[in-house]
Formats: sequence, C-alpha cells, structure tokens
Amino acid sequence: MREQAVTLRRQGKSRRQIKELPGPMSNATLNDALKGEPAPEWTRRPNAKDDLRIKARQLRALGQDYEEIAAALGIAKSTVSLWVRDLPRVAANGTPQENISFRVYIHESADVASAQRFWLEATGGSLAQFRTPTLKRHNPRTVRKNLGEGYHGCLRVDVRRSRVLYHKIEGWAAGVMSGT
Repeated sequence: MREQAVTLRRQGKSRRQIKELPGPMSNATLNDALKGEPAPEWTRRPNAKDDLRIKARQLRALGQDYEEIAAALGIAKSTVSLWVRDLPRVAANGTPQENISFRVYIHESADVASAQRFWLEATGGSLAQFRTPTLKRHNPRTVRKNLGEGYHGCLRVDVRRSRVLYHKIEGWAAGVMSGT
C-alpha cells in the first residue's frame, strides 16, 4: 500500500485523492504510508490569505464592522474576527479623529515604550493623540500574571465634544434593551 500511495503522491495527487483510489483508508494509515514524501507544490498554501487578512485589517481601521468586511472580502465572519479582533474600532461613528485622545495605563515594571508603539499601531492614531502614560505602582506582594511581550497595559479612549456620540450610544442601548 505504501508503494501505491508514494507513486500517487509523486504523480501529484493530494491526500484526499490518494485516499479515494485504493479504497477506504484511515488518516493514520495514510500518514504512515506517506511519511517522508513531500506534498505536491500545488497543494501548499502557506500564506494564501495574507492579502485578504491585510485588506480586512485595513477595512476595520476604516470603521467597517465584521459583517461588512466579511461581505466585501467573501470570507466568514469568524475569520474576520480572528484577523481583526485586536484592533479597536475608533472613529467608526463619524467622530473626527482629532477629537479622540488616548492614554496607556501600564505597570511601571513593564515595557512602556513597547506598549505605546503597540497601541499607536492598533488604533491607527497619531502620536499627538497620545497623552503621557499613567504608570501603575508595582506591588511586590501581588502575583501578576499579565507579564511578557503580550502585555500592553490598558488603553483609555477619550472623545471630546462627544455629546452627539453619547446620544447615539444612548439610542443604540435603548434599542437593544427594548428588543427592537
């Protein structure tokens, strides 16, 4: 069976095609038969959707929601979520960018500069929109679990002249709570 599987693989057949030809075969059996045999070039897709991921992140930065991005790119909403969920949605409601300011809250023992760079990129804001970071005092008795490269602190977003935005949010909340 190994010889037949290897021959089919060298003819450029995919795993699914190989499984169909000799009859029913488990994945484990096929894995054993094809051990050491490289997949045909046409079956490899290491970064096939990188361009879509980049476009999804660009659309999110422009304020589009998951459904709009999924429809525009022809991908699943769950895929959009995986690709863009780390990007905050700011200024999607028509608020001018210059009315938005940010402040990073982070532990003094963390890498403040790295956190600021992270939030600058994540928000798509400008350096002028960022206020001086607020450093949280280190308490040696507390066992912190938010450590390492993945820790970027918290981001506070302030919106000046936000009366209109506040009324929009109030309306959305009322609509959600009333079930309409």
